[in-house]
Amino acid sequence: MPLPLIERSEKELVQAIKRRVESISDVRNCHEVSVRMIRKRYDVDMHVSIKSNLRFEDVHKIASMLFRL
Repeated sequence: MPLPLIERSEKELVQAIKRRVESISDVRNCHEVSVRMIRKRYDVDMHVSIKSNLRFEDVHKIASMLFRL
């Protein structure tokens, strides 16, 4: 389910994104999150730390989940 981004401050957006990303299984941490508006879309940059013992397929699944947030 996409994050409801309408009428939120930048700090609220960052916190909501961090909570959602850190709730994903095998994600250890989400930090250095920045959000900016480009035309009518939000652009999000972030660093995500994951468990080091994951297979490539598992990492790919996590990355795919991040694009759908």
